[in-house]
Formats: sequence, C-alpha cells, structure tokens
Amino acid sequence: PLRLFLYKEGLVRLCTEAYAEPGEANADQLFVHLTNFSINKRNEAMFETSADGASGFKRSITSVLAWLDRNGHSSAQVWAEVGRLAVKTVMAAVPALTRTNQLIS
Repeated sequence: PLRLFLYKEGLVRLCTEAYAEPGEANADQLFVHLTNFSINKRNEAMFETSADGASGFKRSITSVLAWLDRNGHSSAQVWAEVGRLAVKTVMAAVPALTRTNQLIS
C-alpha cells in the first residue's frame, strides 16, 4: 500500500511584498504574487530569514503554524488541509508512477 508521511519541519516560502488581490494595476508586481527565490532575490526590500526560521521570506512550517495560532487561526485546520492536498497530489500522480514502475520493472 502507498503511504504518505508529512514532516512538520519543512520550508514555507513567502512573497517579499504584502499580498494584494491580482488586478490590472498590480499584475506585473512579481514580488507580491510569486515566491520564487530567483525572482525575490532581486527585490531590494527582501529580508533575510532569521536563524530560528520565525521571520523572513523562508520560514519553518512550525513557525508559520505557531503564527497562525497566535493570530486567531486554526493551525490544526491548515495542517489537515495540507495533508488532504498532499494525498490528492499523490493520487493524481499514481497512474504515471504505476506506468513508470511497470517500465522499469
């Protein structure tokens, strides 16, 4: 049987500018909508990640979950949704993984 394991000490990448709903006025503002390091490293406002992973544009999952709890959100609900998304993602890949496994077996 296929098993998935979620590790809570992963990495969360954030944008280096505050999020704003996409529209014509800000569609070209990459730092607001994309988390890619190769893009955000060009932002003069980019801030370094702290040693404990609690601040910066790259943070630990546990620090983000703790922030959610401190700010009135349910980290348990968010983590459960991450789990559901992981399952759906892997399920979508199972047919391709099965074909690949058959080819190399």
